[in-house]
Amino acid sequence: MARHIMLVEKSLTMRKILQNMILANIGDAIVHEAWSTEEALEQLDGIECNLVLFHIDESTTDWKKLIEKATKGKKEIPVVALSSTVEGQHIQEAKTAGAQEFLALPCSPEDLVDTINRACNPMKMRFAKRYNIADTTVKIEQGRHVFEAQVVNISQGGLLCDFQYYSDFRFANPAMITLNFLLEGEKICIPGFYSVVSRLSVDDRLAGR
Repeated sequence: MARHIMLVEKSLTMRKILQNMILANIGDAIVHEAWSTEEALEQLDGIECNLVLFHIDESTTDWKKLIEKATKGKKEIPVVALSSTVEGQHIQEAKTAGAQEFLALPCSPEDLVDTINRACNPMKMRFAKRYNIADTTVKIEQGRHVFEAQVVNISQGGLLCDFQYYSDFRFANPAMITLNFLLEGEKICIPGFYSVVSRLSVDDRLAGR
């Protein structure tokens, strides 16, 4: 499940730096940009948002409206406040308003990622139930090539498969999947699933064999 991050920063240069750091280090991130509190408030009404990341503008207190809307709306959205320091009256005001995390700029990619993960833990976003049926397999057809994989679990978000590396498989291309499993002793075959690879994790446990 993707994490939708609202990035509010009036400096275009800093906004692009932060966006690039997020996208380069958080594989499930989708970044929505806003240059002002007003623009962010408008966007929040029309987009999916799992985290608000904003730079405190000490010349105004309009950002308090953003924190209030994010944290006290129908969906409680965590807020990370960015500032040149993590001390001072504006930081205390942001805490009182409801900001959960604070980060001083400039920051390292590691500090940014750690702060985002604390405020918006991807594991806590897994609302869809996962199902596992023993010995479930899939046949993956891509052009004239056919591959086999073991299904780890199935959810509303898709299939998690244990997939041996095949040099002929094109990870950037779509494939058709046929699902095979046993249900109460009966073989079930469900063909025709159009699929794409959304995430890839490499396991080297067989290396060296």
